[in-house]
Amino acid sequence: MSVSTSTGTPAGTAGALALRLSRHPVLRYTLRRLGLTLFLALGVTVVTFVLSALVPIDPTVAALGERAAADPEIVAAYRAKYGLDQPLVVQYWVYLTGLLRGDWGMSQQTQRPVLEDLLSYAPATLELVLATIVLAVAVGVLVGLAAALYRNRFPDHAARVIALLGVSTPIFWFGIVMTMIFFAQLGWLPSGGRVDPNLPKLQGGTGFILIDSLLAGQPAIFWSGVQHLILPSIVLGLGTLGLIIRITRASVLEVLGNDYVRAGRAKGLSGGAVVRRYILRSASGSILTVSGVAFGGLLAGTVLIETVFNWPGLGLYAYRSATTGDLNAIMGVTLFVSTAYILVNLVVDLCYMILDPRVRLA
Repeated sequence: MSVSTSTGTPAGTAGALALRLSRHPVLRYTLRRLGLTLFLALGVTVVTFVLSALVPIDPTVAALGERAAADPEIVAAYRAKYGLDQPLVVQYWVYLTGLLRGDWGMSQQTQRPVLEDLLSYAPATLELVLATIVLAVAVGVLVGLAAALYRNRFPDHAARVIALLGVSTPIFWFGIVMTMIFFAQLGWLPSGGRVDPNLPKLQGGTGFILIDSLLAGQPAIFWSGVQHLILPSIVLGLGTLGLIIRITRASVLEVLGNDYVRAGRAKGLSGGAVVRRYILRSASGSILTVSGVAFGGLLAGTVLIETVFNWPGLGLYAYRSATTGDLNAIMGVTLFVSTAYILVNLVVDLCYMILDPRVRLA
């Protein structure tokens, strides 16, 4: 084994990489989390494929229809063409290699590649989820902070009621009630869709209505997009709001009793400065973790909300796929949402590592 003449450390590529990793805990932690992420993504493909095989829907019948599926020769030709006559392990390998090549199969309801469908529907869902999480975190942190600072007083009691309603109210019922009040009775907000259909359509762009309308200089479309986002984002974020209020309140109460907070006040710092420098910074780890988990939950929970508000996103696409037995589309949505959930948690873990140096040393 060759040895460096200057430091006496291994000079090979593997040895140099190991030495570099040992000196950079952040890089070592990041690579370890990336490896775990790839492993989880592979596990998701296995679970998704096995569950799809257990679904009591014959993909041949769903694709060909009842009349064509009654002909044995047509069925045999179809199964041979798509490898459905092969063992399950072989089918999984074909499925996995197809995913890596960008071939996610064809959707029977749209007659387009599933990946193309997912990329066209995903911006609507992501725009809704991002608006929801931003609204829930902003309001939840403020209410939770007020509840902790005014413990056992009116703001605390009000926050507890809001949190309880948030985690216990069925969102389907809440969506219908909100639509009846703000659309049917008051006429303040639209009941569904992403934008007023009478406005000119945006061509190309990112698929995000708010961003594309700003880039195109269309304030009317931007305002219409905001109005259409309000009701579904409030309904979708109600449960997350209650959770963040509870976590923020508990985290702030825990921090308030620490010596460094009392020391900050003893130094003459204002209440706002103590909150910014000590309380929110110490409580941010718990809030960030909950927000990341909630983001994944919101992605998976859009099916109901997008159905209620006719929101043209992945949830509505998944609902229509399930009702038509479109297995390729169902598998695609499941895999897409699961992968997004894993990636969001990876980003949250990396942010948590930056906020808390103890994590990178663990």
